[in-house]
Amino acid sequence: MTRVVALSRTEAEGIIPGNISCAVISISNPNRGGRFSNKFISSILPLSFHDVEVITDTPSGRLFPMTENDAKRVAVFVNAIWDKIDYLIVHCEAGISRSSGVAAAILKAKTGDDSEIFENVRYVPNRTCYRKVIKAFGLDYMQLAYTAIEKNVGYDSSGGSGKLSYEMNWGEVWDERFGAD
Repeated sequence: MTRVVALSRTEAEGIIPGNISCAVISISNPNRGGRFSNKFISSILPLSFHDVEVITDTPSGRLFPMTENDAKRVAVFVNAIWDKIDYLIVHCEAGISRSSGVAAAILKAKTGDDSEIFENVRYVPNRTCYRKVIKAFGLDYMQLAYTAIEKNVGYDSSGGSGKLSYEMNWGEVWDERFGAD
């Protein structure tokens, strides 16, 4: 099974895969010089966009968000290599937002589970990247969001008021996600 990892540029460039097959989605800032370089990895998808969250693909001023075309390139690349690799490394400059947003969407599309990213305090997934990559894989972002709400919050479907139920034990949720004291 292919593992998906979100890293910083520095971490990704330092990887020596040995006998493990790797591919990389390399996300850089549009104004950054130089491309991702690692002589041990041959399958690389270079992308260039800023870490911004927006509603449209229209650049605002000097900021260029991920476009739907970028997301489609991700889906095509991943679909072409998925069964041929052990690891898919997604990196951006810091390895916190863009890479984790893209990685979470890939995990959701290919395995059905993005919790590895969303439940890790290291990451703050860029929701624009997540939403656009989910859409590029042909998934319905809004349906996924409603399903997550129903799963995490609870939904009263017993014929009552049909309101979301917020009766959760937040202490248990905290302990489960961050560990007990």
